[in-house]
Amino acid sequence: MCFDKNGMITQNTTSWISVTRFALSTTQNIAGAIGCDTMAVFSGTMMNSTTEFLSGCITGCFSESDVSSKCEGLGCCQASIPDGVSNITLKAGTIMNHTYVVDFNPCSVAFVVAKDHLQQSHSDEMLFTIQSFLKKDVSLYKDASELLYPAVYDWSIGTKDCKSAKAEGEQLLCKGNTKCVDDLPGQWGYRCECKPGFTGINPYLHDCQDINECADNGLHNCEKQEYCHNNPGSYRCQCPQSFNGNGTKESPCVRIQKKVLLPMESIIILAKAELCSWCLWMMGDDHYA
Repeated sequence: MCFDKNGMITQNTTSWISVTRFALSTTQNIAGAIGCDTMAVFSGTMMNSTTEFLSGCITGCFSESDVSSKCEGLGCCQASIPDGVSNITLKAGTIMNHTYVVDFNPCSVAFVVAKDHLQQSHSDEMLFTIQSFLKKDVSLYKDASELLYPAVYDWSIGTKDCKSAKAEGEQLLCKGNTKCVDDLPGQWGYRCECKPGFTGINPYLHDCQDINECADNGLHNCEKQEYCHNNPGSYRCQCPQSFNGNGTKESPCVRIQKKVLLPMESIIILAKAELCSWCLWMMGDDHYA
């Protein structure tokens, strides 16, 4: 929604994002607004019901210098996206028709954009400067081809959960060493994942392969790598012979101490020899013969 210096509307566009089969990702997108006299309104219906939702945010400021490169309320705000939203309507609004900010911000903008397209990695700073959008006038928004940005949808297979699909005799698309997952908030269908201890690029096309935890010291808890024995989907730690313990870092291997015993015959002979020497001393030299 754009205004001229007299507070008259020069552009007012409503956008629709509608993909009825899949849900808009709540974690991989950012929904919000840019402007210093701006409201963003997001409305629509949920994927697995006819329930309507309404979300949005408001942002305001009176000086361009108040706006930073982060979307944190001044010049830019973020709104929540509910789970299971399959279609959404975006509307930009205003409170005072940009009367006090039109010199540096003539337009209000509402958006839903893929997070990795909008933000730096491991940062909440935007890839573009918010100030650059503040200054854009109606000429930018007249060309729709300049306003195409990616959004991310969560996808699933079919419309039935794992149990229902199996009960009705459907052949699940999950390959070997995988598991069926249907804990998809607000969505239909299921997905496939590799079982713990297995890995694969595409569990829908190929069996997941065993992870050799013993080959990587960071994947096992054994005291030494040579104590690690790989199993399908897991591993075990085992001490070598002559050692006690579990072979783990918490219960390391301890060498078994062996006791050495003298033969019985040697003990008897030694005792007799000591007794005989004692007798000779008591008897003296005269009885030696």
